[in-house]
Amino acid sequence: MSGKVKLISACFRKAPEGKRKTKVLSNGPDVARQLLDWLEVREVILSELQVILEPTGTYHEHLAYRLHKKGLLVVIASPVRVQSFATGMCILTKNDHADAHVLALYGALRQPQAWVPPPPAIRELKALLKRRDALREDLQREQNWLEKLHVTRFSTRVEASVTQMIAALDAELLSVQQQIDAHIDNHPDLKQDMKYLTSVKGIGKQVGSNMLAVLRGNSFSSTACLFPRPAPRFSCACLRSVSSMTFWFIMIYGVSIRYPVRVYPVPFIPGGGWSRVSPAYP
Repeated sequence: MSGKVKLISACFRKAPEGKRKTKVLSNGPDVARQLLDWLEVREVILSELQVILEPTGTYHEHLAYRLHKKGLLVVIASPVRVQSFATGMCILTKNDHADAHVLALYGALRQPQAWVPPPPAIRELKALLKRRDALREDLQREQNWLEKLHVTRFSTRVEASVTQMIAALDAELLSVQQQIDAHIDNHPDLKQDMKYLTSVKGIGKQVGSNMLAVLRGNSFSSTACLFPRPAPRFSCACLRSVSSMTFWFIMIYGVSIRYPVRVYPVPFIPGGGWSRVSPAYP
């Protein structure tokens, strides 16, 4: 189990009912080396080892990427599935060591699918998108603050400071967006997918780039749906015309996003939800 400050590890020998060993490690850039040293002392065969991690923000990434680079089988377990598994096993205790034990049991009994890290281009795209989102939040906060200053008795010095910050954030946001566009343009596969996504009515560069990061950054083991979720506000007078609107979603087939992505229009029926679609499989 990974956290900001520490990592709790649990290891079974031979079978879940076998002897269990636990170790508390300091989480950081060298946590993979600490874990491997501990496993070496315990004479664990790395080729037979399965490492189950429960994601906690981004604090698990140092360990996940470095262990994968070493050739170990790494699984990023869904917290919801792990919690459901623990409930099914009647394990109600909730603490760090118990959680590590549950993760070890989950890996031994369920044998979940191994994690495959996204390509470097997608990792860079995700980092740029996170930076863009952070800048947009900061910009919105400063704009809200400036609005409050205008409707109350305000200090001219504070207004000047906020205005200067808004200008700086605007410039940085534009720079990051240009870097995102250039990054996508410099990778032909991302550029082509972006062209397909933005060809859908209602999907622009910002939504398209986020969808691109999701589609290319994940492995889909079965048919999946990705819904852009517009939230129009309808009055009673215009509700009768909603049936003429068209919503779009993406159907993803196969075990990998490398398979073709198909776009289908889906009419929205008021009071009846989404209409059913029976797409033909490739």
